[in-house]
Amino acid sequence: MRAADRIDLGAVTMITASQLLRQWDDGRPVWSWRMDGHEHHIQCLGFEILRWFLTRPCDLQPLQRLADSGKESAQFVSLIHRLELLPALRMQPYTDVQLAKALVLARALFNYDDAGSIPADRRIRVRRLVVVAA
Repeated sequence: MRAADRIDLGAVTMITASQLLRQWDDGRPVWSWRMDGHEHHIQCLGFEILRWFLTRPCDLQPLQRLADSGKESAQFVSLIHRLELLPALRMQPYTDVQLAKALVLARALFNYDDAGSIPADRRIRVRRLVVVAA
C-alpha cells in the first residue's frame, strides 16, 4: 500500500482511498474537504471521479499537468469527455464549475496522506444519501 493511497478517517485510522470509497458507498460518514456551494452534489461527483481514478490512476496525469502548467492538454480534454460519459455523472446535471471542483476533490482524496492536510476550516464529514424504493 502506497502512502499516497492513504486517507484519514477520524484522524486515528489511516485507510486507503478504496476503503474510503467503500465506506462512502455503504452510507457511512467520511472526512472530506468543504467545497462551498452545492456541497453534497460536488461530493457525490467527486467520489464517482475518485472511483474512476482508482481503476485508472494514469488519468491523474493530465490533471496533474494542468495543475502544474495551468494549460489544458488534449489528454485533459479527453479525460473530461470520458468522465462526462460515466453513467453516475450523466444521471445528474452539473455545471463546469461543479465538475472542476469535483475533479480537485477526487484528486485530493486520491492523494491524501496526512490528517493535517485538510485545514480545520475546510474539514467536513459527508455521507452518501441512499435512496430506498418504497
